[in-house]
Amino acid sequence: MWNKSDLLSDADKLTLRSGEGVLISASSGEGIDDLLLAVDRALPIDPVERVRLRFLQKQGKELSWVYESGRVIGRKDRAGFISVDAELPQSLVARLAKSKIPMEPLPAIAGS
Repeated sequence: MWNKSDLLSDADKLTLRSGEGVLISASSGEGIDDLLLAVDRALPIDPVERVRLRFLQKQGKELSWVYESGRVIGRKDRAGFISVDAELPQSLVARLAKSKIPMEPLPAIAGS
């Protein structure tokens, strides 16, 4: 990414555009759409799922994954287990399933 493209001559812009970077100007907004497109192309797609999870108290490591990589919507501490409603990347849902964490899907939020 090259910022301050508004300060460059047309010849300099042409030279920089021939490379790998994206020209932007934070002051004028020029190139912001190109930057967002480049970011979208560079990041892997990992859709989000809403789930209810049930952790035993000894599964603190797995519970910490949810707080680190997802968005906790609600939590209820009960005798012997912890119930968590969360929005999580599908990759984490699969990882938790491999760890035998009981879960059920929650309805998606309208408009998402």
